[in-house]
Amino acid sequence: MSTLSLPDAFNDYVHRIGITHKLLDRFTTVYAQAASLTSESIKDLFVTDYRQLAGESQYATAVFFTENTIIEIQNFLALPLGFFIASDLGRPSFCQLTPHDFDISQSILSTGCHRLQLIARWMPDNFELNLHATDENCQHLLALAKKRMWR
Repeated sequence: MSTLSLPDAFNDYVHRIGITHKLLDRFTTVYAQAASLTSESIKDLFVTDYRQLAGESQYATAVFFTENTIIEIQNFLALPLGFFIASDLGRPSFCQLTPHDFDISQSILSTGCHRLQLIARWMPDNFELNLHATDENCQHLLALAKKRMWR
């Protein structure tokens, strides 16, 4: 078990998107490991989720943002963990935002399965994020994109 606890805002976020208490210990450990890789504090967090055919969420990637660094951990529920770290990137050279049953002008969820995808690419660093959100996580991804991608 990690000695670094998840900040309240991050704890609220992961509960809101459906990460259960059973997965919370694992996620807190992943957070602590990401935090140990940088001298800056982690300011933002995003967890990519997909909707399985049975309707349950599947969590794939955790992305941690400091002021100057992005730490991406793909398949964070599996072992071993793989960390992708990029620093001093500035704004992305390219962003693609693709909504499905999600009104981005009002951040309103319509009926059906709500999805939002953001692809952001930084050149010439050749670093790319491909983030997926479903349901309530769509609003979080849109807010994060506004704050981090095209500020």
